[in-house]
Amino acid sequence: MYAINKQIPQAIAAYKKAISLQPNLPAAYRNLARVWTQEGKQEEANECWYEAFALEPEKVSPQQHCKLGNNLFKQGKFAQAAACYQRAIELNPNFNPAYQNLAKALTKQGKLDEAAVCLQKAAALNGNSLVSGNQGVDSVPAAVRVNEDLSDRQPVADPEIEDTIAPAVAVNHTSNGHSKSAKNLTVSSLAIVPSKPLTIVDSVSEKKDAVSAEEFIKQAEFDFARGKLEEAIGACQKAIEIQPKAALAYKIMGNATQAMGKLDAARCWYAQALEIDPNFAEVHANLGSLHAQQKQWQKSIVCYQKAIEIKPDLAAAHRNLARVLLQSGQQKAGAKCWYEALTLDINWAKPEEHFTLGNTLLELGELEKAIACYRRAIQLQPNYGDACHNLGEVLSVRGNWKRRLRLTYGDRTESEFRCFSLQFG
Repeated sequence: MYAINKQIPQAIAAYKKAISLQPNLPAAYRNLARVWTQEGKQEEANECWYEAFALEPEKVSPQQHCKLGNNLFKQGKFAQAAACYQRAIELNPNFNPAYQNLAKALTKQGKLDEAAVCLQKAAALNGNSLVSGNQGVDSVPAAVRVNEDLSDRQPVADPEIEDTIAPAVAVNHTSNGHSKSAKNLTVSSLAIVPSKPLTIVDSVSEKKDAVSAEEFIKQAEFDFARGKLEEAIGACQKAIEIQPKAALAYKIMGNATQAMGKLDAARCWYAQALEIDPNFAEVHANLGSLHAQQKQWQKSIVCYQKAIEIKPDLAAAHRNLARVLLQSGQQKAGAKCWYEALTLDINWAKPEEHFTLGNTLLELGELEKAIACYRRAIQLQPNYGDACHNLGEVLSVRGNWKRRLRLTYGDRTESEFRCFSLQFG
């Protein structure tokens, strides 16, 4: 009656009194919500709608639950928003927007594993291997973003990397293969001992499309590099609010969750990054490393090969592909991959690792590649006697007698001259 007569204060007081006397009275919450809406107090209205919907969820459509969840999400009430999306899903288990938005709400609460499950369900409903970027009718709107709408802009560039993830790949390490006998040109294993562990790709953005988002991404990179994984994820979430298509932010979240051992969550964040930028080579490489951690060798190989196809000079992808090939028993292919990796970055490996690879390639009949490896070992360590000896032996086997005799005339490098000096005294 008070509401009909526009006696708003009295109406509010009456509805509040009714609720205090009977807290499970849905009609009182609904009517109070309408009054708050008339007064322009949307937050108070949403609280009342939330209570009303909670009391009689089956009387509300999934779309209405989802819409209320969106409103609560915008207010920063992520737990209540998540409850709304869950009610929508209970009423319609195939309601894709609810899964997508529930994933966002759970992510805001730091529940990354649960968010990953929701994203996987959304992907399954879309019939895609990657999580769809289609937000549907009632998804969390762009109003959540800060400042201008940057949703149509290109993702921040990711031009540089250091190395890819695969710390759990158990490659059988052997000794350096440094031959104690100058005549021993073989190695006991085809695996090179990596002196540096596999690490997560850490790239630096260059584009200036979204200053605020870029600052959060830089902060995320800074936090990640220092092992502050939760902080890195939080910074990425802020960047995504500003620039929802920031593929680099999703990649960093994937890196962080993978480092935390949350592989399902990492897989989903990488999938989101690839949905935005299918040619993000570093993400393909990190997915390869994720599969390698689970000993899914063939999937890992496919991912690394895709990364190399997109970015042939991605040395880290070559290195990790080499490890996985060796682990899966493909020794010749693994050795050739190591050769490509060390060709791209000669200084990554120690002289004895170049030497070991040269021995391996020699066993496989790859004389030219073996020669190149011995030369690199000598370049890094000019007095490396075994490498000098083996280089001389291979050159002689190849029939380069005249070349050997002409060393004194300066046709070859000083290091090669030293090889023959050491051999012939």
